[in-house]
Amino acid sequence: MSDIVVYYSEVSGNQQVSLPPPPPLPSAALRVKKNTQSLFFMFDGKKIAYKKVDVSIDDAGKNYMQSKSHKRDLPQVFVNGEFKGVYDDVVEANESGELEKFLS
Repeated sequence: MSDIVVYYSEVSGNQQVSLPPPPPLPSAALRVKKNTQSLFFMFDGKKIAYKKVDVSIDDAGKNYMQSKSHKRDLPQVFVNGEFKGVYDDVVEANESGELEKFLS
């Protein structure tokens, strides 16, 4: 079985707990958050086992991700330590019926 790891961030921009509430997320940050949630729902729905690495709190994970993929886009998917792609790559593989192959 493949070791699948999704690198993502729980932090969408530089938000702090304060009053009044922080401004709305910029569209790019909102897109990343939605893509991450969608990826988790897809994997959960297909009963695909995976690990999550939150790069907003895991500097070693963030450094590993960037050194292997040379990308900053989130979320990123790795299989057995190899960078496989970002959200759009996973969606494309799923829509073409190649997700199982993509994740092997």
